Amino acid sequence: MKRTRIAILVASAFTLISATAFAADTAATDTSPSLTEKAKNLVKSKFSKADKDNDGTLDKEEAKAMPKVAEHFDAIDTDKDGTVSKDEVKNYEKFAKQDKDHDGTLDKSEAKTWLSVAKDFDAIDSDKDGTVSLAEINTFMMSKKSESASK
Repeated sequence: MKRTRIAILVASAFTLISATAFAADTAATDTSPSLTEKAKNLVKSKFSKADKDNDGTLDKEEAKAMPKVAEHFDAIDTDKDGTVSKDEVKNYEKFAKQDKDHDGTLDKSEAKTWLSVAKDFDAIDSDKDGTVSLAEINTFMMSKKSESASK
């Protein structure tokens, strides 16, 4: 009788632990829009807090509040205006993830999962060398944004 109770207790404990682990695993891999939005809002919040003069950009001094941005400031500032915008930061983060060989450019293979770049790859590749740089991407994206705004 005691063995049966012990076996039931052990089985119950195992079931409870398994259910808890499953729930934790499910929560950790939740890709619901609200989780994605929370991540985006966190970046926006950090950028907004760093933007002390509220002009929508960070200069080198303001970028110090975001160490990764400060560390790569010159690479992120593709239009070389001395500031980085949210779009430049966002594009740099995407670019860095896609640049698998870390050569500072994306070929068509590296760009294929960045849909907006893959779709317009040939148009973005302004020097027609078969790769796109972050500067080419940002220039193209900004021109498309300007076209959309003027319509």
